[in-house]
Amino acid sequence: IAVATKISQHYPSYSVLRKHPKPKMKELGEFADLLETQGYKMNYETSKGLADSLDSMVKKKDPYFNQLVRILTTRTMNQAVYFCTSECDPEDYFHYGLATSIYTHFTSPIRRYADVLVHRLLSAALDIESLPTFMTDRFKVARQCDQMNRKNRQAQYASRASNQFHTYLFFKDKEIHENAIAMNVGSSGIYAILPKYGVEGIVHSSLPYQYDTEKMVAKVGDKEVKVFDHLRVTIKPDPNLSNKKIVISLSTQLNKLKYYEF
Repeated sequence: IAVATKISQHYPSYSVLRKHPKPKMKELGEFADLLETQGYKMNYETSKGLADSLDSMVKKKDPYFNQLVRILTTRTMNQAVYFCTSECDPEDYFHYGLATSIYTHFTSPIRRYADVLVHRLLSAALDIESLPTFMTDRFKVARQCDQMNRKNRQAQYASRASNQFHTYLFFKDKEIHENAIAMNVGSSGIYAILPKYGVEGIVHSSLPYQYDTEKMVAKVGDKEVKVFDHLRVTIKPDPNLSNKKIVISLSTQLNKLKYYEF
């Protein structure tokens, strides 16, 4: 925060900062409505109110509940991005996740190019060394910020693809019966996470499936399933070897599990 303040004061037109827009309010509101059906009230008017709400959402018999709520809340957030100060008004510098009016990355120049740029700006602001010529061109700095954001997204996609592939390698010769928690229930099916492995995906089933929009409850066969319900699933490799992915399917025994089984 101090570094961001310093460089933006010295170079208001071409400093490199990082901002985090407010969450996707529609999605966050829908999630808050879902939590109300569980007896929890989420205050998301401010980032501090949201943080306090998340801290209070605990189920004594379900130690994974709070972590799952945090995961689902994070997915309603917008992506934090780098930007050149010439592109935004000062009131738009706000970082929602950190609840601060200004912020930048500074501590890891060995692994982030953004930090290298910020170090150069700070060194120039402190009269230690001159600022490189290209960094006095706000258009070039803005393009560099766009490139860093693009590379950051590509790194995330690569990480997900790598995780999916190595998950397949782990399960490819196995058929495992494991406990899962429903993360989302909708007209297209049940999406669940397996806490033991950190794996998540669509839960397949041959049983008849119906979804009640008003109650936000799915009926699978003669059993009802809603978000945060505990399920028993089977994990095995996709029969189509070219897909190189796993398949999660509902076990024949759909009864809810005791929380301590996790």
